[in-house]
Amino acid sequence: MGYDSQWAHLCRAVFGAGFEPAKLEEQVKAGLQLYSLTAAMLADIILDTDRPLIANTVSLINEAVTVYGD
Repeated sequence: MGYDSQWAHLCRAVFGAGFEPAKLEEQVKAGLQLYSLTAAMLADIILDTDRPLIANTVSLINEAVTVYGD
């Protein structure tokens, strides 16, 4: 994970810290992608009690991407 990583790129998009200001829709999409990517990166350390909620949230994000496109 470095400056050029997908995670860092998404962070900049979410917070509008890129070279060009991101539109709100782009920021929201980047935020959803960032959530899913972060959940995947932290999968090994997520508490068992939290796994169902996080998995459900990622599933809803994936459904939204399927319905509304990326």
